[in-house]
Amino acid sequence: MRYSSKRHQTPPTALTRHRDWDVRLVKFIKEVMNKPFTWGEHDCLTFANNAVIAQRGYGFADKYLGKYKTVIGATGAYGRWLESSGCSNIVEGLDQQFERVEGFPPRGSIVAMPAPQGAVFDYSFGVMASQFAAFVAEEGLVMVKPTNEFIAWRVS
Repeated sequence: MRYSSKRHQTPPTALTRHRDWDVRLVKFIKEVMNKPFTWGEHDCLTFANNAVIAQRGYGFADKYLGKYKTVIGATGAYGRWLESSGCSNIVEGLDQQFERVEGFPPRGSIVAMPAPQGAVFDYSFGVMASQFAAFVAEEGLVMVKPTNEFIAWRVS
């Protein structure tokens, strides 16, 4: 009996990330490395969403982000998202869309760290760039070593 590799091949599964997602993510991070914080354009959620777009071509909050230019507009957009999603907070919303990562987050993961006291929102969002997570700061991205306080979600 002759073996036919075609007959025994497993059909390819649909990938949600681009094949070169890692190259695209690095390119995106380099492009925004020195871009200052701007509500609705380059804040923590637009940055995390755009990092996901770089990896898979679409984001997790495309229709909610970028339509505000102030902190008041951002809190209004967040409230509208909460109302339409039925979620009690953004962490719950990300849990509904992505698998939560236990342990050290892999490159490309969305990450959240508790925001400093007095911040507008409870968490700051970023993306794992390597062994460090990239977050938006006033004058550009900052790299932060993950801690046990981080929450992370796998982008696939």
